[in-house]
Amino acid sequence: MAWRMRTLNCKRYEIYYADLNPTIGNEIKKIRPVMIINKNEMNKYLDNDNTSKNYI
Repeated sequence: MAWRMRTLNCKRYEIYYADLNPTIGNEIKKIRPVMIINKNEMNKYLDNDNTSKNYI
């Protein structure tokens, strides 16, 4: 599967829809709403994608 990487200008307390796969156990696979809780200053410098990391 090919991933499309896109840079977003995320701001604190905004809500986005995200595909949080891979799911674990009996979780339902679907797109979910997520809220940004980082400070706006941090969002400019952090690498916020989780597609390149090994999450368990």
